Amino acid sequence: RSESLPGIRWTSLERFGAMADLSEAVKAKMLARLSADAAVIAIVPAVRIYPMQPQANPPYPFIRYGVPTVTPYEDGCGDGVAMTATIHAFTRSENEAQDLARVVSASLDDMPEFSACDWLRTNFMVDGNEADVWHVAMDFAVIHTA
Repeated sequence: RSESLPGIRWTSLERFGAMADLSEAVKAKMLARLSADAAVIAIVPAVRIYPMQPQANPPYPFIRYGVPTVTPYEDGCGDGVAMTATIHAFTRSENEAQDLARVVSASLDDMPEFSACDWLRTNFMVDGNEADVWHVAMDFAVIHTA
């Protein structure tokens, strides 16, 4: 079964069989980009940019990669994944939360390593468990083909 959207063709998993899941490559490239971006590491040291599971009780501020939503993808150039990747940032300052949202979205939007990488939205939240902690969740739509 296939569904088509303008310019995008989504195909069911059965069609792909043993196709490689490129979502790990997306995570690695996004984390490498953030860890090398001068504007990002001016706020969050690269050693505090984590994959999905940060160290226990990480110092603030820190960034972690969220659990992605991954769908098989195909186009005329190859097979791959279409996914929503979420980057989470945690800080103790509202101003720093806004700064992190600005530099992270600027760093990852339109990454040339992917067929597409578009910033979708940013959500600002006061962490429910700690009233002095700001949580920023930034969503990116990514298409990556092999």
